[in-house]
Order: sequence, then structure tokens, then C-alpha cells
Amino acid sequence: MAQTCTKCGAQIQPGIRFCEGCGAPAIAAAPLSPPPQSYQPPPPPSYAPPSPPSFAPPPQPQETMWHYTANGSAQGPMAETELLRMLPSLSPDTRFWNPALTSWLSAEEAGLRVAPVIRAPQFAPPPPAPVPPPAPRPGAPFNAPSYAPVNTGAATPYPGYGAPQTPMAPPPGFAPAPLQPPYGVAPASPYAASAPMSMAGGPEPPNMHWFLILALSFFTGGLAGFVWLLRESLFVKKIDAASKAVVYWVVLLVAMVVQVILYFKALSPDSASGAVMASSLIMLLNLVIMVIALVMVFSMRKSIVTYYNTAEPIGLKLSGVMTFFFSILYFQYHFSRIIRWKKTGVLS
Repeated sequence: MAQTCTKCGAQIQPGIRFCEGCGAPAIAAAPLSPPPQSYQPPPPPSYAPPSPPSFAPPPQPQETMWHYTANGSAQGPMAETELLRMLPSLSPDTRFWNPALTSWLSAEEAGLRVAPVIRAPQFAPPPPAPVPPPAPRPGAPFNAPSYAPVNTGAATPYPGYGAPQTPMAPPPGFAPAPLQPPYGVAPASPYAASAPMSMAGGPEPPNMHWFLILALSFFTGGLAGFVWLLRESLFVKKIDAASKAVVYWVVLLVAMVVQVILYFKALSPDSASGAVMASSLIMLLNLVIMVIALVMVFSMRKSIVTYYNTAEPIGLKLSGVMTFFFSILYFQYHFSRIIRWKKTGVLS
């Protein structure tokens, strides 16, 4: 195969070592190599998971087979679990044998025992709960509830449980608290929350509307109010024999009479020094009258509150501030409420 000169480009025949045109040496052409083939990666190694180890389950333990005597002959074979179930029904003289024994043995010698049956303890039912008394009707007399001891007579696991008990007597001076109205019942007024349990007898308070007393006192210069204070004092003496309200009222009357005499003495023109002395005594008597009046009305308040929370328990409460400013009228307002309660049974 002809070659081409690399220097002049002339054709060089095969076998010629130099170019005939320029004399350059001919270079033998390297034999052409076949084109490279495309690269194929080696296939991945095939992986197979190892097979699980093969094993056989452990052999089940063989249950012991037993023979036993009944009616003079041997019975069996019988599995031990079945034999244990029927063991309580067998005679105590029954003998047992299995291939591991050398002779016939009793149940205790052969180690055959029935597991004890555990039963739950039996308890007697609890006694029934006492039935609560019915709610009292308005106006009905209050009686403290009494419950008889409960004894069912059933046997109980605790000694003395359910035996009749002696009821305890209330301590001396014990008085039951007044019952409250049932929940969900709205009281008719702020005073109805402590409604009375009974409308038992007792002295009736003086009956007159407080506004009428105020009007009469205004038109009589306070004389009507002073007289009505005596009426209230006499009522307090009825409900509290130890009350000194009437004595205080008499002292107030004497002080007022002396004050009137001194007042006319001060108006007399006979002696200027005597008038000054009378005026001083009048001022002193004013202070004495105020102190005695306060002691009187607060002693009456104490007697009224005590009586209407013990003898006739209606839960009466009297404000100290209202007693100080409106003593006679304030007492009469509550007396009118008590009179209405005695007539209607409703403390409004």
C-alpha cells in the first residue's frame, strides 16, 4: 500500500525507503488497530439471603400415666391431670402406681395432692341506710330526729358489727339549730333564710306602725315617742325578767322633770348666778339623759335578740348602728314583723 511523503506529499511506493521527490525517509505507517469497543461494566454479583436455620421444636414433656385400684382391681392407665381431678372422689384406701414406682403407694406417698381452692370471703350485706325524716312543714313544731340502732342479725366477719348500740344522750344545754329552707327555694325576703320552726306562744309585741309613732312624736314634741318607749320597755320586761329597761325609763323621766324645773329656774330674773347655775345643770343633765338612753336601748336590744334566738328561735338580728340612730322606730319595725309572723306563719 502506497504511502504519502510527510514532507512533499509525493506518493511513495511500497518497499521504497526514501521519497523520490525530496529524498526524505519514508515512515512506515502503523497498522490500524480496530476501533475500541464500548465499555461494558461487569455484572453485579448475585446475592441470595442465607436460608434460615432449620430446627425442630423441643419435644413436649410426656405426661405421667397412672394406675389406681378400685373395687379390688387395677384401673388405668390415666393421665396425671385427669387423675388429680377425680382424686377427691376416690377412697382414702386407694393405691396408685406408675412405671417409675416399684410398688403401689397411697396418694400422699405418691405425691398426689389436690391444690386447695381459694374462695373469696363471704361478707354479709351492709345494713340499710336510715330513712331521713320528712321535711317539716311551715308552722309545724320542730322535733329533733331520733334514729333507732340498726341490727340485721346476720353474721359478719367483724365482732360486734351490727350489734344493737345504746343511743347517746345529747349533752346538757344542747339545743338543735333551726333548720334551713331546702336548696333551690328562694327566700321571700332577706329574713326568710332563718324561718321559724314554730309559732309557739309568747308575749305579743306592742302593735303600731313605726311611721305612725314617728308622726305622733313629731306633732307632740317627742312626748308620744317617750311614752311608746315605756310600752316597749314593759314588753321587754315580759320576755326578760332581769331587764332594767323600765328602771332606766323612770330615771330618764325624773331627769327630764328636773331639767324642766331648772329650765324655769334659769328663766327667773331673781338671781343671775342662779340662772347660770341652772343652765350648767341643764347641760349636765342633757349628757346624763343621753348616756342613760343609750344604755337603756342597747340593753333592750340584747334582751330582744336573746329571746328571739332561744325561746322563739326566728334568727332575729338587730343592727347596732340602726339601734343607735332609730332605737324606738327600729324596734317597732321588727315588732311588726314578729306580729305578722305570729298571724300568718311567714317571717317577711
